[in-house]
Amino acid sequence: MSSVAVIGDIDTVTGFKLGGIKRGFIVETDEEAKEALGSLINKDKIDNDKFVDNENSNENNINNKINNKNNNNENKDEIAIIIITEKIADNIREYIDKKIGSDVLPMIIEIPDKSGPSDRTTDPMGELIKRVIGVEMVK
Repeated sequence: MSSVAVIGDIDTVTGFKLGGIKRGFIVETDEEAKEALGSLINKDKIDNDKFVDNENSNENNINNKINNKNNNNENKDEIAIIIITEKIADNIREYIDKKIGSDVLPMIIEIPDKSGPSDRTTDPMGELIKRVIGVEMVK
């Protein structure tokens, strides 16, 4: 099943969470934004067995492994759409381009934050349309 996630300031993420988006990342720095985006588009699943404490008894180890695998199954929703504020996206543009490349999914949708739209020389929505359907939108 596909799902939606949001990366942004506290006001943006809170608004989307109130609207029903379950996965939201409040970020304040570029590094936090890169980490959040990387965790959403990382195709390699983490092996939860390595998080089991070796000091636990054998029975606890088995219970922890079962619980971790169940939690991993709950989080297997593929992120199809990532909503990110324009300001954050502009700050990590190179990272976004490197991670997404020419992939169609996940789609990165850039929205204005509470301070309004930013002035841009390129149109990210036009770039998304070009990447997805291969047609350049001309004004």
